[in-house]
Amino acid sequence: MNIEAYVERLQKRAQQVAPSDKHDDTLEQVLKGTAIALYCDLVQNTLWIVADEEDARRLGERRGVVYTADEIHLVASIDNDPEIIRSVHEFKSTFNVAVKPPGEDR
Repeated sequence: MNIEAYVERLQKRAQQVAPSDKHDDTLEQVLKGTAIALYCDLVQNTLWIVADEEDARRLGERRGVVYTADEIHLVASIDNDPEIIRSVHEFKSTFNVAVKPPGEDR
């Protein structure tokens, strides 16, 4: 399953259901205040997708299974190889951490 493609489809659907005056809403804007539970066969786990760190904290789930919109974009940009994506998730889940680009503050 390509999580980024799935989230983009959700974003388009949300814009169709409740169109805004602007049609350039970001994924973060569409998700703000919402959490989407998604069972991922690749990692055999339920993942949560939220807009940002604030929504991740508010959700109250382990950070290792919560992905912000930025994390979805970052993981999708690393590689489209399912084994690499699975490895990233296993690391994230095991250490209960967020995925950040190199050099970005924690």
